[in-house]
Amino acid sequence: MTFLIFFNILSFSLSEDFINQYHQIRNYFTERNYEKVITEGKKVKKQMPEILKKEDFNSEIDFLIGLSYLGLKEFKKAEKIFQNLAKKEGSYLKWEANYALLLTAVMKKEYQKAEEMITGLLAERIYRGDERVLLIKGIIHYLKKENKEALNVLKDLSLLEGKYFLAKILSKEGDIISAINLLKELIENNPNSLLTSYYHFLWGEILFLADDFLGAQAKFKYFIENYPESPLKDFAHYFLGIASLYLGDYLSAIENLKSLTKHPLSFLAANSSYYLGLAYFLLKDYDNALFYLRKTLYNFPKNKAGLFAQLEIPFLYLAKNDTLNAILSSLQISQRINARIFDDLANYFLAFLYYQFKDYEKAFNSLIEILTKSNDKNLREASILLILQLSLLTRNERNGVSICEKFLREDTTIHNEEIFYLFAENLYYLQRYEEAEFYYEKVKSLKGKLGKGYCALHLGRFKEAEEIFKSIHQSDLTDTIFTLNALLGIAYSLFNQGEYLKAIDYFDFIIQNFSPNFSDFIAKSYFYAGNASERLKYYGQALDYYQKLLENYPYYEKADEACFRIGDLYFKAKKYGEAIGTFQYLINHYPSSSFVPFAQALIGQAYLAQKDYKEAITSFEKFLQLFPDDIQAKGVKKSLELAYYYASLEDTLWQKEFLKRFPSSELAYQLLIEKAKELIGRKDYKRAINLLQNIVSEMIDTKIGGDAQLLISEIYSNLKDWENAKNNYERFLKFFPSHPEREGAYFNLAVAYYNLKNYEKAKENFQILIDSFPNSSLKENAQKNLELILKKIGEKKEEK
Repeated sequence: MTFLIFFNILSFSLSEDFINQYHQIRNYFTERNYEKVITEGKKVKKQMPEILKKEDFNSEIDFLIGLSYLGLKEFKKAEKIFQNLAKKEGSYLKWEANYALLLTAVMKKEYQKAEEMITGLLAERIYRGDERVLLIKGIIHYLKKENKEALNVLKDLSLLEGKYFLAKILSKEGDIISAINLLKELIENNPNSLLTSYYHFLWGEILFLADDFLGAQAKFKYFIENYPESPLKDFAHYFLGIASLYLGDYLSAIENLKSLTKHPLSFLAANSSYYLGLAYFLLKDYDNALFYLRKTLYNFPKNKAGLFAQLEIPFLYLAKNDTLNAILSSLQISQRINARIFDDLANYFLAFLYYQFKDYEKAFNSLIEILTKSNDKNLREASILLILQLSLLTRNERNGVSICEKFLREDTTIHNEEIFYLFAENLYYLQRYEEAEFYYEKVKSLKGKLGKGYCALHLGRFKEAEEIFKSIHQSDLTDTIFTLNALLGIAYSLFNQGEYLKAIDYFDFIIQNFSPNFSDFIAKSYFYAGNASERLKYYGQALDYYQKLLENYPYYEKADEACFRIGDLYFKAKKYGEAIGTFQYLINHYPSSSFVPFAQALIGQAYLAQKDYKEAITSFEKFLQLFPDDIQAKGVKKSLELAYYYASLEDTLWQKEFLKRFPSSELAYQLLIEKAKELIGRKDYKRAINLLQNIVSEMIDTKIGGDAQLLISEIYSNLKDWENAKNNYERFLKFFPSHPEREGAYFNLAVAYYNLKNYEKAKENFQILIDSFPNSSLKENAQKNLELILKKIGEKKEEK
């Protein structure tokens, strides 16, 4: 593929006799049947009339033959042809031949020679700014791993080939999103290009290298189905097989890798054979696993795959309970290892095997035995590393930290950054952030810096954390998980500084630009974007974030809280029906959530707000049955009482139950007052007075007691029983000194005295009202009555 992308098939006028033959040669070239191009091309040249040999037709066939030699990597033959063509003055093929010579140097990895040629070509007027020359210059930088220089050369080129390599380099630089977006654009705009299959393949490769195995699996399946004749088909099967293996789809892995074990490329054959053995191993098909691992070891003994196969074989025998062969195969590995540590090495192999099969307790015990007995520094370090990994995996960080602390005390010369990093990770998850930060700082790589950033975040140094995460994000990142951690760190830092709009921008960037396979990061972004929106009082936007989180990531650790917040937002917006439905969903789908008691209580409150008092009672009673000791229980009891009260006002059948459940409640007495008013309305004064007197005696010095006493007084006033009216108003004023209706009581008491012809007392109470309640609506009336009384007793009101 490398050289095909640079040359267009040339067109020219032919005599009719040679048209068909020439077109056939071109077709062979397009099909990459280079041997046929060479044999048929030479045949046509021999049969060609002398007159045509003088035309460019002869040179064009030579050019196709040269390109075919290049495709077969017969560089000397290709170079000879191109050099001859480059010497032909006046021929347009001279310029194409120079390109071909340049590309030949690149394919031979003669980069310095190629760069010298590029410098020479660009100095010539005809090549100045030529995109194909610049393209090769960019590719040379790429092949020399000079990615930044390659980007600078390729970024402005319009050639599709240039954009293809630009996508490759962007992915290498860690800008996965830009690379994939560029490939999408190329595919959409050039669906029928010869390069389109390469775009699809590169897309899958980028996803694979970013550990997005689901995405890679889907992309390579598409590639195999749509480009069955592509020279990259075998590589697509290889990547698809490995992606399937990582995803636990072992049968699919076997299906894709099996045919590659005899591939002419040793890398492809060796790795396919090894991973095929591993797939069978994980399927517990030990015989097939042993066959392919041995095949890898014997066929590729110096290849890394052969080494890994040899290390895997003892584990395989142990899994088959074939201890003898496990030992023998381990001996082969340990021939270059001191015999004194062989037992410890066997223990390590055993621990690693238990680790692979998720028998973590046995793995841990084997590793502890190594630390207890072995003096080998490398093996002890390897063991402590695996212990720290196990501690994180099993969420038993306390144990891992305890063992590692002892290990570090015993060996103060340790300088293993991976141990420091995993130790810091364990401390971090124990929330021992200051200690974790100390060990993260010992790790020189970016992951140590990332850990320090999160420690700073938890220790409240938000601005410092933001700067750390931003510097990481601006670094040379190739790991998508790492990139996401940095972006999330920036967003968290801004969130904790109250920069909610900026934080939302980062959360949105994660949501919109990364694959759904990175579910934990996207779910966190939805949640905190919702939380930030709430704090900004953008309640509709918050609702949208929380709902998308719940729809797409219902198993995220904070999904229950998101559900609760949705219900709470509906409740605050007085959309009580939606609130009830959401809270009920929370209770049904997240029954162990700490938000369930709050949801149950708010269901009752929502029914209360809807004036559906009977459902409110049911909800509150359910809460008290399920959560009797909850901190909200006292408030819920009050709400239950209120629900009963309102239900009793609507339905007399509930009154008896209410008074039975809450005999000492103020609301119960309020209900009795309402009942007394009904008796008054029916002119059953005696029963009304008896009921009200009971309330007064039970609720002395309360507003309800005062209300009852005032009603008694008013009954006597209405009955014109002035003596009893006077006595009860005086009792009211004596026992309820802070009641809000005192001014009316003074007025009515004065009226009672007036009707009893006790004008002095009537005057006294009217005067108290006028003096003590200057803003009272009764003041003017009291003054008129006072003048009347003064006339009655022959007194004149003094001028004020």
